[in-house]
Amino acid sequence: MAQRKQQTSNFGHESFKIERAVYSLKQGRFRLTAKALKTCLSKPYSVVFALSAIAAVVLLKLFIRLVFNVDINESVDNFEAERQFTVRMNTFRRNHDLKVSVDSIAQCGAVAQIQIVWSDQSNPPPDLSIFAPHSRGLVRFERHATDSLNNRFKPLTMITTEAVFSVDDDVLFSCDDLMFAFETWTMSKDTMVGFVPRLVTYESLLNRHEYKSWWFTWWNGAYNLVLTKAAFFHRKYLAYYSMLSDEILMHINNHRNCEDIAMSMVVAKYSKSPPIWVSGKVKELGGVGISSGSDHTKTRSQCIDHFNSVLGENPLVLSRHKYIPAKKMWFWTMGT
Repeated sequence: MAQRKQQTSNFGHESFKIERAVYSLKQGRFRLTAKALKTCLSKPYSVVFALSAIAAVVLLKLFIRLVFNVDINESVDNFEAERQFTVRMNTFRRNHDLKVSVDSIAQCGAVAQIQIVWSDQSNPPPDLSIFAPHSRGLVRFERHATDSLNNRFKPLTMITTEAVFSVDDDVLFSCDDLMFAFETWTMSKDTMVGFVPRLVTYESLLNRHEYKSWWFTWWNGAYNLVLTKAAFFHRKYLAYYSMLSDEILMHINNHRNCEDIAMSMVVAKYSKSPPIWVSGKVKELGGVGISSGSDHTKTRSQCIDHFNSVLGENPLVLSRHKYIPAKKMWFWTMGT
């Protein structure tokens, strides 16, 4: 079994290298640019060289297609869709935290784009110059016409990747942890994969649901949702979220809470599967958010009761598993 997994891993790695090479070809690393062509044509003896270079590029594309059965255009689309992810970062009047978070996550190579959800109706988004140079080309501000937490799952910018990483503006991760979560998600694309689990229980004597704290979740070793402050899910769930009833969406607006619970219910309803909790160090920058309120847990418990009554069910599925990178294990168990 271990050998078969290793062979599969090696094949995936080689496939990735081929796709990366094709992607680079498409992006112009081996492409004769118009400027270079103009320079060549300015010298008569260079015309033959220019034509030879063009022919070489065409032959290289044909070779890749025939030998590896890979189409250039399709490979680029597949690379972007499957090997990268789009970050959707929710923010509200914490520009310093926003800068730190964006500059941090922009260093991770699989990030295709960082879409910043801007719902502040009183202040315009900051200039891109506040971000580090390596971040600016990835950032897209989404200016929404309303101040709603539902905007987090209401994209105004096209998403070209399958994976969406939903994240708050005040949390940081290492690229290694982020990539492990992304790779875990690629093996189970219909469910949600995240760093911050929570447990929702049903108290039969009280006839109500209860949203449990992190410590309760940790102590019991069980969870049935992961918070979208740091979670991967398929982009199709953004469309499913928009199909939620107005009653649920208005409840979220009125209470300024629970959009993450609603998305967890959407994913569970369609996937029929539990979320996946992955290991990773989550560093919070310490900003004050809605979760710091004294009635936060009570409000979220009421949300779950309300969503349950509207949906006619609580689709959340329990899990007791945590995914950890093998290299972080204390020891290896050798199989025979």
